[in-house]
Parts: sequence; C-alpha cells; structure tokens
Amino acid sequence: MKTNGSQARLRVGLLLSTLLTTGALTACSPKVYVFQASPTRLCAGQSTTLTWKIRGAGLLTSVPSLPGTGPVGDSGARSFLPTDTTHFSITATKGGKVAQGDVVVIPFQVGVEKSLRFRADSLEDTMLVALGDLASEDWDSAVRIRSVADTLDRPLRVTHAGKDVELQAGGAVSESLKGTPVSGHWELRAPRLSREIAGATSPPPRDRLGVLLTLDCGK
Repeated sequence: MKTNGSQARLRVGLLLSTLLTTGALTACSPKVYVFQASPTRLCAGQSTTLTWKIRGAGLLTSVPSLPGTGPVGDSGARSFLPTDTTHFSITATKGGKVAQGDVVVIPFQVGVEKSLRFRADSLEDTMLVALGDLASEDWDSAVRIRSVADTLDRPLRVTHAGKDVELQAGGAVSESLKGTPVSGHWELRAPRLSREIAGATSPPPRDRLGVLLTLDCGK
C-alpha cells in the first residue's frame, strides 16, 4: 500500500511531466510575437518600415507584390515604398503549423478625401461629444490637412491641434486647420437631438460624429 508521501511524490512527478510536455509542445509551435508597420498612413512617395519577431521559418509577403519580400529571419526590420494600399503578411512555420500576422499600409495622394469618424463618449447638457486620438506612430507627420468639412445635418465644432473650428451643417468647408497634421487628439461636438438623453451614449446611427478631410503633404 502506497504511503501519503509516495502518493504526493507521484502527483508531483505527473505534474512536472505534464508541464514539461506542454512546454515542449509550445516551443515547437510557430508564433508571431511582433509584426507592425510604422507609419501605416503616409504620403505617396514615402517609405514605411516593417518590424517583426517570430518563432519559426519566416516568410514576408505583400499584395500588391513589392521588392524585398520573401524569406526572413526570426527578427528584423525592412523598409518599403508602397504606391497603393498594401496588405503585408508574415507567416511563421514550424512543426507543420503556421502562425500569421497582417498589417495594412495606406499611402495618400495629395488632394484625396478621407473621412474620420469617432464614437460619441458622452452627452453634455446640450452637446453630443466624440473624442478620438490618431497615433503619430500610425499617421506620418507629413500627412497634413488642407480643409475640413462637416458631413452631418447639424452644426459641428471641431477641436484639433490647439484650434477650434465651427462648421455649419450640410458640407460646410473650412481651411482653418490647413497645414496641421492629421495625427493627434480630436474633439467633435454637435448639438444633441431631442431623442438623445444627456448622460448616456447616443443610440445608433447617431453614436458617431465625423468630418471629411481633404489631405495634403508637407513638413
């Protein structure tokens, strides 16, 4: 008959065996630890840098295809010059299994229009408020604003880059933000409708406020 001590040692042994087996299986599996592009929004003619860290045999691809893709090591960085919206993928293969990471890079032409929309975080007594941040790591500082327009059926107050802009309803256009980077903190405020209750987020489809930007490029 086994003693309590021997039973305890047996349980510990089984646990260690399970942990070692699990660890071995995990080590044999492919993994994408990091796969990112900086920036992901840039002016046409500028480059983006991909960085990655993976476990397994690496393969970097892009659609459309770009020079510089192909087999890669466990970690590294590589710059590309996309001319159109480009979908980059990295795959790590090990032990017959595959892990994948993806990122999309968008180069903008001068004069192109870009819609920005932000979720309404709160309702003040008389205003619907939407806040948003566009990271400088994603949006290159060369992507600038030429003009901003209201896309709503009600007036809109825009706060960005230390400036306040009042836009009239129905597509009113302003150049008050001309030359400022798209990246940074945005605040949009619009008069709330009677069915929008103060202290609660607005129900769809009014749960987002937005502007239409015409983009420029410069430093």
